[in-house]
Amino acid sequence: MDSKGKIYEAIPKIMAEVGAVAKGHKNPQQGYQYRAIDDVMGALQGIMAKHGVFVFPRVSTERTEHVKIGQKGTPMVHVFLVIEYRFCAVDGSEVVASAPGEAMDTGDKAANKAMASALKYVLTQTFMIPTSDPKDTELASPELSPQDEAAMDHNGEQEPAF
Repeated sequence: MDSKGKIYEAIPKIMAEVGAVAKGHKNPQQGYQYRAIDDVMGALQGIMAKHGVFVFPRVSTERTEHVKIGQKGTPMVHVFLVIEYRFCAVDGSEVVASAPGEAMDTGDKAANKAMASALKYVLTQTFMIPTSDPKDTELASPELSPQDEAAMDHNGEQEPAF
């Protein structure tokens, strides 16, 4: 088998077994439903192990800034990461996928949160994990204000505000 072999066989097998992961959690501040990283990892961990697939993360881009939010000016650490994930098979074959992760925290957890966010999205996209939520993101698309509509150029791209 060539060097691409086992990883290219294993990923479709994992996709076939994993199934949907529900949005079983609710954000208390904004009220939206989401699926937690632990739910996604829980759905995949045994299946990935069964097929001999493991993953190594590597941060390729990192940006950290200190910001203040809200009317009280609460200090937060804002972290933006791009992480490359190497999905490897036991024969040494691999594929690489990248995902962004972004988070804010008042303490020392912003990078951890950004890494969890990136991992959740690279896993759900790599293995095409659906939610059990029937809503499509196209169901409710925001409409531009008349001012923004007028600012659009002929290519459908908004003119820069500067």
